[in-house]
Order: sequence, then structure tokens, then C-alpha cells
Amino acid sequence: MNDPETENSGGILIAEDCPVMIRTLTRLLITHGYEIAGIARDGIEAVKLFFENSPSIVLMDINMPKLDGIAATKKIKSKDPDARIVIISIETDRHKISQALNSGAVRYITKPVRPDLLLSVIGELSNA
Repeated sequence: MNDPETENSGGILIAEDCPVMIRTLTRLLITHGYEIAGIARDGIEAVKLFFENSPSIVLMDINMPKLDGIAATKKIKSKDPDARIVIISIETDRHKISQALNSGAVRYITKPVRPDLLLSVIGELSNA
């Protein structure tokens, strides 16, 4: 197994407004040796924490208060083109998925999240 300490030196930022999803993601990541770089409950906080904490990966919901995940992704990517942002959303509309990927997200995962898929994506991005 790969060493999580070398895979995610900046940790993972969770940008999600649903408390149940925050707990689920946090538990999954910690159980598999990942560091949580912060938890943002809205898009504005996600952008702020990204630049404060320099996470290696961002898990970003689309539907959040104050600033949605697509706009937050655009803001982050405009200043850090190498940011690795994975959109995790209940949205299955092709147009919304296209918008998310065009905003700079590297992957799009639909909820409910399959833990094995999420861990696989994080592993791929960590080793990229």
C-alpha cells in the first residue's frame, strides 16, 4: 500500500454544507490515513481555506451557500491552475457536469459517493 503521508502532503480540503456528508467524508479519509486540510461549509470559505491551507486535493460540492462550487472552483483555478478539485454532487444533469468540468474540476463524482471510487480517484490524483 502507498504511504498516505507522501501522497497528500497538503491534505484534503472538504467543501460541503451537509453535516452528514462532512462526517462521512471525514471518517472515510481519516480511516484511510489522509489528513483533513480544512472543512468549508460554503464556497467563499472554500476559496479562503484553499489559499490558507494549500491542500493537495479539494472535494467540492456544487450546491453550497454564498458561492456555489462551480464559481469557487473557477476562483481557485484562476489563481492556481494546478489545483486538483474533485466535484462531488447530487447533480446528474449533463449541463451541470459539463459546467463543473469546464470550471477546472479534474473529476466529477455523483452522490451517493462510492467509497472505493472516491479513494481510487484520490489515489490517482495523489500520485499524479
